[in-house]
Amino acid sequence: MTISQKDLKRLQKDYLPYFPGWKTYKNDVLYRESGPVLQGILFDRSSRDVYKPTGFINVLCTPRTVSFMGLELDQRLEYKNGAPDRSISLKSHEKYLLDVVAELKRQLLPPVEQPLDARNVLELYKKEAQPVMGHAYSLAHFCAYFGEEDEAIRWINRYRYFYNERKEAGFELPEYDNFYNASIDRLEQWIDSGIARTKLKRVVEESRRLMSID
Repeated sequence: MTISQKDLKRLQKDYLPYFPGWKTYKNDVLYRESGPVLQGILFDRSSRDVYKPTGFINVLCTPRTVSFMGLELDQRLEYKNGAPDRSISLKSHEKYLLDVVAELKRQLLPPVEQPLDARNVLELYKKEAQPVMGHAYSLAHFCAYFGEEDEAIRWINRYRYFYNERKEAGFELPEYDNFYNASIDRLEQWIDSGIARTKLKRVVEESRRLMSID
């Protein structure tokens, strides 16, 4: 039996009191915001009667075409012995609730018991970034938001490198890549014109509107 939407809502309600100041999103996410970035905890359900708490961030100053929270730098909760991908069955949820809360507070980055600082998240993202288009895309906009223009241009160039590498390798490129390519070109124009910060603040508001978050 899979976990239902009603079950997810109950999980969300049970965890929320342990994360003061956080909000709920749909039936399966807790989140908090700071300027251009959002930190969340997803209660990811599998095909069985278990869920997997997963931390993530989402950079709000990146133009997007979708209305859901994408998971960036996602962190699956580990078991206490270091084994990966901890899962909790619905029937043992109440038994392990406090333990899971403690482990989320111990393991997740950025630390959930400290104020969310967008600049610290940017530095974390730079450190943890993988050589993929999605990370380069987010970091180009994230750096530009904070006026790190040289760094933003570096990530723009890395994005184009990763894109061309895939194209030359013969991968089938999805249609939405056209949107991301256009966004990268536009970001470069904003930086050259000295208006990136102003434009990216508007992107943050548009992202929040698309996702219907307060």
